[in-house]
Amino acid sequence: MARTLATLTDSLNIRIHDKTGGTVESTDAMDFFNRAIDKLKSKSEFPGTKQRAEMSLFDGVYEYPIPSGYKSAIDFRELRGGSKQFVKRSSKSFWQEIESTSDDMYADDNFNEDKLLLVFNAAASGAVTLHTCDSISTNGTWSADTSDSDATNVTTDTAEFVEGSGSVNFDISVSQSTNNYAAIVNSTLTTAADISDHEDKSTVFVDVYLPDVTYLTSLTLRWGSSSSNYWSQTVTTQYNGINFKAGWNTIGFAWNGATETGTGDPNGIDYLYFRVTYSSSQTTDTDFRIDNIRSILPDKVTLNYYSTNFVKDADGTYGAEFNDTDDATVLEDHEDVMLLYAATHEALNFLRMYEEALLSKKEFEELFQDITNDKPSEKERESDRYYDMATY
Repeated sequence: MARTLATLTDSLNIRIHDKTGGTVESTDAMDFFNRAIDKLKSKSEFPGTKQRAEMSLFDGVYEYPIPSGYKSAIDFRELRGGSKQFVKRSSKSFWQEIESTSDDMYADDNFNEDKLLLVFNAAASGAVTLHTCDSISTNGTWSADTSDSDATNVTTDTAEFVEGSGSVNFDISVSQSTNNYAAIVNSTLTTAADISDHEDKSTVFVDVYLPDVTYLTSLTLRWGSSSSNYWSQTVTTQYNGINFKAGWNTIGFAWNGATETGTGDPNGIDYLYFRVTYSSSQTTDTDFRIDNIRSILPDKVTLNYYSTNFVKDADGTYGAEFNDTDDATVLEDHEDVMLLYAATHEALNFLRMYEEALLSKKEFEELFQDITNDKPSEKERESDRYYDMATY
């Protein structure tokens, strides 16, 4: 049975009193237990910290936001049952193999200080292209929405693109309006897309090049059958959950939850509108780009993972450490005892009772060994492929 910080502190003070004749303040006890939690996190994974999250995987999309408190993956499972046999790779091997492998695979990765999950799903559902963006005049014409936006100079860019042979490039001139956004539109698509089976299910992805993100606040996409009948969705981060960055960004606009204006017709999507919104501090800038607009149905899986959450509060909200005396651990009884031993070691070191601290450390290490031998970590280890390199 999980124990509250108050109960653990009572047990800690009994052990401290027996050795020193004194006790510790509750704020100090919280610090000792949080230090002990940090120690456990660095040493192993524990059954009580297991959690689950539903994930949507998309064809051609490889970077995904991590679930709350994610530490390490255990496995992926199809929602209807059965295990998806994803193999774990290093992030380097993941990108090396992605063009040639038929294996489902994943990797943990970081971008600056943000953690993300790389996933390749070999059997992913295919995408329906709404516009390749290879040219501003192929499949309708892209133009600036100059009536109420700052967009200008819409051109075909054959030098900088993600897919195909080009991208749609536009600039912003902040003197054109006072609306703090720039928008481009294609209301004359000659090839309408029938994605009726995607309605309220798919996510519409766009590759977006942003020359600078200092004052950028959001991106908006509209898709529908006319300028008065469409769906609209606005996002404030990349699809992987990380803030917009200068350069190419993969942006996902979820159909579920999008705002419908008029009566959209998913049988004939022939109207597209893209908007960049920024603060009033934005200055004139050049070379915004969009490419490869596609609607993709998700493959739903459940990710089982170890979390960094060791406690939950009285309302049932999980957290990484204690913040209140009513917070309780998510550990099993014998793991709570191990946590107590580790906190006692921290407390006795703080009190400069070094010999007694060593005894508590020994108690901790013996119990830790027993627990991890009995229930070893289930997280998958990296298994990279190695390639023969030519010798010169």
